[in-house]
Amino acid sequence: AAQYPKKRDPGPLKIQLQVQKVKSGKGGECLVMWDSGAQVSLVTKDYARKAGLQFRKTSMSIRGVGARTGKRATVQYRVLLRDKAGRLVEFLAYGIDKITSDVKPIDLTKARHVFPEKADHLESPVGAVDVLIGLDYLEVSPKESKREKGMVLYESRFGTGAVSYTHLRAHETGRN
Repeated sequence: AAQYPKKRDPGPLKIQLQVQKVKSGKGGECLVMWDSGAQVSLVTKDYARKAGLQFRKTSMSIRGVGARTGKRATVQYRVLLRDKAGRLVEFLAYGIDKITSDVKPIDLTKARHVFPEKADHLESPVGAVDVLIGLDYLEVSPKESKREKGMVLYESRFGTGAVSYTHLRAHETGRN
């Protein structure tokens, strides 16, 4: 295979994951990650214990990168979150020790400039992800509301603030 020509290295890829602080069913907050690549929803066992979530024992099949598969015993928790209108929304999520590395803060200056109408609603939550909501709850996942200047604004019934962006952009080569 032929090598493609090298271009200027743009530096590290920067993407803000779809994360939001969401009110929990009992009045606290949790950090939620929306993951359209996940087939199931997850909750950390630590958050489940602190929030006093109800659970049942179960098992789950796991298929990951490299076609590795396995079945493991786990628990499924009943996660209650409050939407912007104060309504309780129930999710069933499998317990896991840790979902991902901690979310780091990002500079939202550009996002606030590109989406001034939502500037006061954009936030950069940090810390451990407590809940991951996957495709099993697609109907409540954030939806794209606006795309501009390499950035995407997402909104859901839980609020605004999931802004994704990158410095890499697709471009046409001029070839067929």
